[in-house]
Amino acid sequence: MSSDLKNKYGKVAVLMGGVSAEREVSLKTGMAVHKALLSQGVDAVLVDTKGDLAGKLYKKNFSRVFNALHGGDGEDGSLQGFLEILGLAYTGCGLLSSAITMDKIICKKIWEDHGLPVLPVRRILNIEQVDSVIEALGLPLAIKPVNGGSSVGVSKVCSKDQFSTAYDLAKKYDEVVIAEPWVNGKELTMPVFDGSVYPIVEIQTSREFYDYEAKYLDAATKYICPCEDLPGELVNQMNEIAKLAYEVTNCKGVVRADFRLDDNGDAWLFELNTMPGLTERSLVPMSMRESGITFEKLVLAMLDQTL
Repeated sequence: MSSDLKNKYGKVAVLMGGVSAEREVSLKTGMAVHKALLSQGVDAVLVDTKGDLAGKLYKKNFSRVFNALHGGDGEDGSLQGFLEILGLAYTGCGLLSSAITMDKIICKKIWEDHGLPVLPVRRILNIEQVDSVIEALGLPLAIKPVNGGSSVGVSKVCSKDQFSTAYDLAKKYDEVVIAEPWVNGKELTMPVFDGSVYPIVEIQTSREFYDYEAKYLDAATKYICPCEDLPGELVNQMNEIAKLAYEVTNCKGVVRADFRLDDNGDAWLFELNTMPGLTERSLVPMSMRESGITFEKLVLAMLDQTL
């Protein structure tokens, strides 16, 4: 089988690291993917995209790329366009869908036009907009960069006095800052792979919300899968929402659809993460295991997309 897979895929570059705020998470994903590919006999090589990426790719005569980057250039279409110029097939979404789903304003507008349940959003051009934003959206608010992931730069704002600090934090990570209403209910997420949905994972954190620390550093964060207490009608609704969101943004491969429930139990679609974490402890593999798909089987299925 080892030689069969080497012939099938050729030499595979597992791209990881980079220079975004999610570098450390990407390194973990890259190493987990690399280990899983090697265990099945794939000729896979780790490549840190920091530095002269073109030189690193040219020198090794790679056949294809497994994209294990998070945030920044690896998720916004920049890397995808670069790889297409080089003529290298890669896992995950293409250039356009990556750019669209990374920009929360554009993506929400597309979803809204297709009748999907998304929260209203306001672009904040300067701090003087505080009164108009609060008047339009109410309190509490979520203030966040328009691009990015892992909740980096996101703040919960409960009063006008907190607005300036939250705006300054988000501004560190993106030129464009947005505000949307805060939703207090359950945080739920599900993978979508080539149009099929997989079991929902509920996220429970003792922190204010599922921020970077809760995701990667807080051992008290809990994950529930399967979510047996969710009404069947709600699960079916979320499945249809996730599939349509994936379809209208022309996604490929594995993405993760993030939802929150409001006080009435209604589901709001927050975003599609086109480069979800892929380690043994990440949410996508957790959900996939409930469907009988091992981590090794998952990464091979993703790599098959490049053939």
